[in-house]
Amino acid sequence: MVDFIDDPYGRFLAREPFMGTETLRLSDEGRDLLDQAKLKRAEKKLKQALRICPFAVPARNNLSLVYYLRKDYAKAVEEAKKTLDYYPEHTFAHCTLAMCFVKLRDSDRAKAHLDRAIHTYSRGTDPGEYLDKIVEALGVLGDDERIYELYSKEEEHKFDPLSLFRIGVASANLGKFDEAAQVWDESCLLGPSLRFLEVYKRAAGLQAQGKVPLFRFDYDPPSRGKEFDSESPPLCSKAFCADLLWNGSPEEQKLAVGFLASYEDPWTDDFLLKVLKEQKLPDQIKIGAAVALMERGLIREDEQVEIHLEEGPRKVSVRLISREPPQEAVELFYKGIEYKEKAQVERARKAYERAIELAPFFASAMMNLANIYRNTSRIEEAEELLKRAISIEPSSLTSFNLAGLYAQKRDLKRALAALKTVSLEDLPPDAHPKYYYLLGHAYLEENEFKRAEEAFKKGLRLAPSDELLKEGLALVTLQAMRGKLLKRFRQLEDNRRKRQLSVRLSPDISLEGALGSLTKANLTGMARAFHLQTAYLKKGQLVTLIAGYVRSNLRSMCSKLRPLEKKALRWLIKEGGMVSYRRLTRRYGDEKRDKLDWDCRPPESLVGRLRLFGLVFVGTTEMRGKPQTMALVPRELLSELDPAEF
Repeated sequence: MVDFIDDPYGRFLAREPFMGTETLRLSDEGRDLLDQAKLKRAEKKLKQALRICPFAVPARNNLSLVYYLRKDYAKAVEEAKKTLDYYPEHTFAHCTLAMCFVKLRDSDRAKAHLDRAIHTYSRGTDPGEYLDKIVEALGVLGDDERIYELYSKEEEHKFDPLSLFRIGVASANLGKFDEAAQVWDESCLLGPSLRFLEVYKRAAGLQAQGKVPLFRFDYDPPSRGKEFDSESPPLCSKAFCADLLWNGSPEEQKLAVGFLASYEDPWTDDFLLKVLKEQKLPDQIKIGAAVALMERGLIREDEQVEIHLEEGPRKVSVRLISREPPQEAVELFYKGIEYKEKAQVERARKAYERAIELAPFFASAMMNLANIYRNTSRIEEAEELLKRAISIEPSSLTSFNLAGLYAQKRDLKRALAALKTVSLEDLPPDAHPKYYYLLGHAYLEENEFKRAEEAFKKGLRLAPSDELLKEGLALVTLQAMRGKLLKRFRQLEDNRRKRQLSVRLSPDISLEGALGSLTKANLTGMARAFHLQTAYLKKGQLVTLIAGYVRSNLRSMCSKLRPLEKKALRWLIKEGGMVSYRRLTRRYGDEKRDKLDWDCRPPESLVGRLRLFGLVFVGTTEMRGKPQTMALVPRELLSELDPAEF
């Protein structure tokens, strides 16, 4: 890399400190918005920074990422090339170009830019986070071996959670399933949002056991609402299907088989054939797999197929049956309706049950029987019947009934999901007010107050005297007020957190001085963590007590830290005992889930625990004439700490 002062951007910052500070602020704000996936607002901030300073490389790099994430690869290439005009060997820009050219199906140019990025990084002058960018670009390229090779070479580098996720993917794709699981465990610790890796770990374990045909794991994390078709489903869906089939509930297993049957992929054929031979799976699932294979043309109707049923391997022939219910079943169905209208519920129930015995696919009979079960405290049986009916013959009326059942169980999230599959035009007019009543309460559960209000008002326009709809509308007002109060409370909490992080600290502060920057509530929490008596002690007395304990027990405290906490502390010491708080939290996770007052609940995050033990302190320090939030280890502790000892 070019020296900071000798490059164009560095000279601008030195020559124009005021405008330079504004450029840095806009660039940082743009980066934060980019991290939150607020691409339009990020683009605006980054363009503002570039209008002040066209060679502000951080802003230019992040703007190219905005366009990449929008899939506007031509614009992303244009912005990344502008960076190369000033810095021809810029690692980050070459990585972005490599990722864009992969998407533009120009693999030769993609590999060329990636080779230049790796060559430049190997000189040892780039910041460490550029290695994470290289791993991301290699993932887009699908280069398992080079990712694994980089990870093996750079053991000392602290990879971010997404890089560790991708390293695990590379390991799994290379058949190193145990290593993949270990790396994914570390990724989950650093990135709580990557909980889907538990599914990946189980799917990798199933591959290792030979229960699932080998498949490649996807380098893109799964995202909600991601569109795909049956001819090119995302690779992650294979992991989820495999996990559901082996570890899910009976209903989830059926869904997995149905989902697999929709794939146009040879891997699916191998998987479904393998399911037939898995004796530990339920017989119903194996029969479902056989039907799917017949529908895909791999098994002929009436062909003898070996299936390993619960009682052992058997030759079974599969045949599709007519979906028209026999006349007797139809007559029983209409008798059930007649009995129900006459309030002869027991006779209606028996009629429907017999109709379903004669025609196990009779969805209308299932729906009517489910409604009888709902009203006779057989909720779980009713739910299963409605789900079966929908799987056989999806209809708005059945989904509406399922939504009502979920509301009865107070599971309004699932009620909303069911209502979203309902077409109002397909419901009888007298059901419309009830539909809006359910919809209003479901939105209310999601704190979508405007939508809830609209739903209740639409219902009242249809049924102005409906007391339940009136009560729902009144409840919206109360819940909205509660939501505003909670929002205000969170704002106050955020302000308190900012104040706590803005206390003045200097690099040479004493341990007592650092402890004195904490609130009494936090000092009390520290003392309790050390099992010290705190009754009737004033703040100054707590500071003295804790400082003495930390000095006397420093080495034993460090030896008892968790492995990742030790790693973080060693890194801090290596960096000279002081780094920016933003850099520390990006590397090891933030403290947002921790309580502000440690006497109520001790922090659980990695950074929070290091602060709880008096090893790391956070506050504002002057850096290059500008206040910055920094994390530091007091110098007197730094001189006593030897990373080799813990």
